[in-house]
Amino acid sequence: MSLTTKTLYGWADNVRNLGKLIFISLRRDGVKTQLVIEVSDTELFEKAKTIKNEDVIKVTGNYIVAKENSKQEFKVESLFLLNKSDPLPINTNDLDNLSDEVNLTYRYLVLRNQKEIYGLKIRSKLNAVINSYFNENGFLNVDTPTLTKATPEGARDYLVPSRVHKNNFYALPQSPQMFKQLLMMSGIDKYYQIAKCYRDEDLRADRQPEFNQLDVEMAFVEPGDIFSLTKDFLSKVFKDILNIDLPEVQTITYSDAIKNYGTDKPDLRFDLKINDISELLSLSSHDIFVKNNYSKVCMIQMDTNLSRKEFDTLKEKFTNDDVNISFVKTDEEGNMSGGLAKVDVLAKFTNKNAYYIIGMGTSTRVNIVLGEVRSYLANLKNLFTKPFAPVWVTNWPLFEKIDSGLTSMHHPFTAMTDDTKQYLKSMPEKCMAKAYDIVLNGYEIGGGSIRIHDFEEQKLIFNKLGLSADEIESQFGFFTKALKYGCPPHGGIAIGTERLAMILANKTSIRDVIAFPKTQAAACPLTKAPSLVSDDKYLDLGIKLDLSIKKGN
Repeated sequence: MSLTTKTLYGWADNVRNLGKLIFISLRRDGVKTQLVIEVSDTELFEKAKTIKNEDVIKVTGNYIVAKENSKQEFKVESLFLLNKSDPLPINTNDLDNLSDEVNLTYRYLVLRNQKEIYGLKIRSKLNAVINSYFNENGFLNVDTPTLTKATPEGARDYLVPSRVHKNNFYALPQSPQMFKQLLMMSGIDKYYQIAKCYRDEDLRADRQPEFNQLDVEMAFVEPGDIFSLTKDFLSKVFKDILNIDLPEVQTITYSDAIKNYGTDKPDLRFDLKINDISELLSLSSHDIFVKNNYSKVCMIQMDTNLSRKEFDTLKEKFTNDDVNISFVKTDEEGNMSGGLAKVDVLAKFTNKNAYYIIGMGTSTRVNIVLGEVRSYLANLKNLFTKPFAPVWVTNWPLFEKIDSGLTSMHHPFTAMTDDTKQYLKSMPEKCMAKAYDIVLNGYEIGGGSIRIHDFEEQKLIFNKLGLSADEIESQFGFFTKALKYGCPPHGGIAIGTERLAMILANKTSIRDVIAFPKTQAAACPLTKAPSLVSDDKYLDLGIKLDLSIKKGN
């Protein structure tokens, strides 16, 4: 061997036997090197003939320049088979048609495709930026417990039985909410961590049962301080990872978001604003409104036409018991055609050469459905005019009405605005929260608030949520007790790192930035989790067996 001999390791990505030459494409960490084995070296050539795709090999030799195309190749002098591979059950170069079940069962093979690793690389870079930014700005990185007490926070808890304390359970945290507030009470001025969180809830593209969030809390702050910090942090993220400047961060109130975009997480990469024309229309004078008891009419103007098939698909998808969808077109003279062309008064609100989706119903569901319609249209017609559109959603109601009474719009530790505290006792639905969400491209990537730091106010909020004194003590006693010992005003924000990484990587599901995600049913086809355990484990934990479940009935 020459003094310049190199050693390479990797997978045989592709093997081609041309008779007098064997070419092996060696793959390692996304880099492919073309190996050349010549027939003149009989022993080496015979060994190379046994190499198959995905075998793990070691080679020594030298880089050369190919005469045919002047590209660099690696002339092999010795070859060692480190591990032989069975034929793969999937084609790692063609993953588009894999079912979710197969994709997740063979996840370790799927990730051999560099396109699948891209999301993981973006997320790794994001985590590096997080640690760099918050360390440089004087934040203390603190781990909080993942075996804790079950407390009501909006979703179901994942519970862990205790072997030592029979019939007692830990809960996996839905968020570190109370612990980060306790850190503020401990005198820690600025805290952060990338926290693992767990929520037993129905899944979708931007949800997983276990996820990570950048958790940030600071003492003696107001919302403006959180806004400034978050913008500064996101600016560094965009610059360091994508090498672009963070677009302007707009601000919109919660009520305007629902009114104009039909959602509290508006996608502002395109226009298509919803216009409520209910009060401007004389609804009682038109049969179509009267006979259906429509009291709310909203419209979206577009510059793009819909074919009959496109509108029929849209109408079928979004029309329901609450909302009816219609389509109206106007020509260059302003004449209307379409489902509501006979309602002449609509002409007051239409322009020439335009197209309108009109939603009719009896409640705010009209806005919500049209919000879904505008997103559908943007994707159908590619109406996006900018790649990123961050926006703050502010001025949230403190409570939301449910059948059993009231529930918190964010969580029960959110402070009220000073000017609405007067309504708490008699008209709690008028109370507004010092809460805010940061939304990016139609995804809520983060949310936070200024927290309640006064024991009496916290107790009043719990009471309004229907908790008795005994329930407050049993569920939150450790927390409310701490509020009595000089708790500072404080607030913060939590940003979903998977959602942010998903957007940065230009993906549509957080599963694309998670190495081993779970299915929509919160199952792991790879490990077959969740699964039954042996009888002795149940007995060890003091849990009574249900034999019908154990038998799979």
